Amino acid sequence: MELQNLRPDQIILSLQDTMTRLEKLLRQLPESAWQLSIAPGKWTVAEIVGHLYDTEEVWGGRIEKVCHEEKPDLPGYDPESYVRQRGYKQYNLSEMTELLQAYRQHREKTLALLQGDVWRRVGVHLEEGEMSVQVLTEILALHEQHHLQQIEQIWQTAQQQE
Repeated sequence: MELQNLRPDQIILSLQDTMTRLEKLLRQLPESAWQLSIAPGKWTVAEIVGHLYDTEEVWGGRIEKVCHEEKPDLPGYDPESYVRQRGYKQYNLSEMTELLQAYRQHREKTLALLQGDVWRRVGVHLEEGEMSVQVLTEILALHEQHHLQQIEQIWQTAQQQE
């Protein structure tokens, strides 16, 4: 994913906007749509939402670590195994609603950290090298936009097929 050199205010706005757009979109989806995917073998809407939760958990944790520690190590993680192990594909509407609430709480915690001079603080990602809070949050914001577009595309395709 190519960075766009977003300013901190643009990153915060994106992180807030994506969460709002996601919640609005998911309220419109019938429960049956949670099991749709863009193509065979690709993640379902439920798995994408689960992955977004995982990403907030992992990347939000990285951001928190960089904000509070001096040049911490930032280990990698395997998104595919998270989604598989947590079984998001089998989540029902009630479980997805709970997951979204937890996602929102993680997001609010992450946004609360993004104040003052934290943007230049760095951690060391084991695969990517030094990463600033600004880079970490921009990656998170762009990643979410990408997956939100996937969900929108899945839903549009499903509506056209009706």
